[in-house]
Amino acid sequence: MKIQTRKVNLPSLNTRASILPESINKESRTTEIVWSTGAKVFRSSFLSENYYEELSLKPEHVRLDRLNNGANLLNNHNSGNLSNVLGVVEQARIDSNKGVAKVRFSDRKDVDPIWDDVCNGILRKISVGYRVYKYEKIEDGDGTIPVYRAIDWEPHELSIVAIPADDGTTIRSNDTSNNECQIISNKQNKEDVMKLTDEKKPKDPDKSFNKAKEEERKRIAEINRTIHIAKLDPEIATRMIDDGIPVDQARKEIIDLLAKQDEKTQINNQVRSGDLDEVKTKKQAVENALLNRFNQSKYELTEPGRSYRGMSLVRLGEEFVGKNGYSGSEIASRALSTSDFPLILANVATKTLTDAYKTQPQTFLPLVRIVELPDYKQVTRLQFGDAPSLEEVKEGGEYTFGKIGEAAESYKLAKHGKMIAITEETIVNDDLDAFTRIPAMFGSSAARLESKLVWDIFLNNPFMADGLGLFDSKHGNKANPSGINENGLNLARVSIRKQKTLDKSDVLDLEPQYLIVGPDKETEAKKMLASQIRPTKSGDVNVFADSLELIVESRISGNKWFVACGPNQIDTIELGYLSGLRGPQISTKEGFEVDGIMIKCKHIVAAKAIDYRGLYYNPGT
Repeated sequence: MKIQTRKVNLPSLNTRASILPESINKESRTTEIVWSTGAKVFRSSFLSENYYEELSLKPEHVRLDRLNNGANLLNNHNSGNLSNVLGVVEQARIDSNKGVAKVRFSDRKDVDPIWDDVCNGILRKISVGYRVYKYEKIEDGDGTIPVYRAIDWEPHELSIVAIPADDGTTIRSNDTSNNECQIISNKQNKEDVMKLTDEKKPKDPDKSFNKAKEEERKRIAEINRTIHIAKLDPEIATRMIDDGIPVDQARKEIIDLLAKQDEKTQINNQVRSGDLDEVKTKKQAVENALLNRFNQSKYELTEPGRSYRGMSLVRLGEEFVGKNGYSGSEIASRALSTSDFPLILANVATKTLTDAYKTQPQTFLPLVRIVELPDYKQVTRLQFGDAPSLEEVKEGGEYTFGKIGEAAESYKLAKHGKMIAITEETIVNDDLDAFTRIPAMFGSSAARLESKLVWDIFLNNPFMADGLGLFDSKHGNKANPSGINENGLNLARVSIRKQKTLDKSDVLDLEPQYLIVGPDKETEAKKMLASQIRPTKSGDVNVFADSLELIVESRISGNKWFVACGPNQIDTIELGYLSGLRGPQISTKEGFEVDGIMIKCKHIVAAKAIDYRGLYYNPGT
């Protein structure tokens, strides 16, 4: 048998990949993806005939140098702008006949929303760009569509995408350059080989193309339909489709999954009317109509939402259980037992709670350092300056050991929460406040809780690790009572500037940034910080004009006032959340104690004074 070869120019191709959610590490901002399983994928157009492409995952067939040389993680294949670089590939490997890569996301602020969506499972799709340098063509000789197995190929970039490219036809990379690809064919007949050249195409390409397309469309539709009926995660369907699994094998796997999970749900032979997109659109429209009914000025009514405008809760529930002559209480009971209607109510409650939490004023934000803690265990924070001062090392001399300061502050997270119930009576009575205004109040309450935790530190003067109060004359940060005047502010500034390292070997050179007062001293403070215009003599110059930023906090009463540095200079107050749970969280559960669903609001947060040297207190006069 004579091996035939030919060469063609191919563009950069891509294929779908998936993020492994269990591999997400929020602290290091890394995750792993499976960028190839070697499954067959139908393609057309590129080689003058329709074919199935198979990517060989033998290590000697895959060039990993570019991925392992710091390849970029891009936004939707866009390499034309540096702002579209989301991260970097740290490691790529072939593992158990799969292509796996570890990627790290950038710490840039503009990347944070994308990283958050990845962590929350909203963005799950990856597209992989690659080039093929050599195919091995495999034919059965019966006129079926051939398989082109890539035996020399190179993945060169990864992209986060909303909708992965069509494996069959689409190129989405900005890279439009071609590369030379060698095709090895084992056809014995020279005339048959010539049919595959670039100059001659198959006699009837449309027929074979349409047939293959129709078969693939039916396979995808049947897998999606079966997964939907079984009420399994749509990601399972995506994996089966990507892996090229036949319908019979997919059905067997679905039955096995249901058996393992001990699902009580019976698989019906009938498909629900309307496809998944229609159901999703309907749910979003109902949710929008409820939010608009709650607050028309804040939540604009969408076009789909107009169909449900002004409907009562019973009428909306009827949309999900059908019009079968049920009474209001029967509709409420049946609607709350579905999966869709309770989820809509919970989403509305979550939305109103989150919005209220974010809009509640918090004056402490410039003063605190916000951190995420991995668990509920006690954490210890060494104070800035605990490390020993650096000393000169003479030529040929030895480095000496320093002593770490022992002053350290510790605290741990605390859990706060409350529950409400959405009952059948709530639906029948059309009580919208039960899952809109009350959760919104929870959101505002969560924000006020944070404010209270922080300002109680200023007002209650808690003990520090050294046994002294946060504000103490021995700390050099508590003054004799005086007004907000030049002498008082000067003493505060001098005291903060003179604060030293814990071993007293050097000054920290801190600069006050904020003057903090209550409503009773707001006018006095504003006058003191106002600019003096055209002083007639040097004594009239206000040296503190515009030198401090004023913070007015209503929880501070009387004449007391504070001066503080920002957390960019030195640790002052630390506000900690449980990792990945910044802000209050909503969870729901079908009620047993009540006929309905229970909504639980949980907020895990703690505040602690870490260092006294960036804070100053004056009782005032």
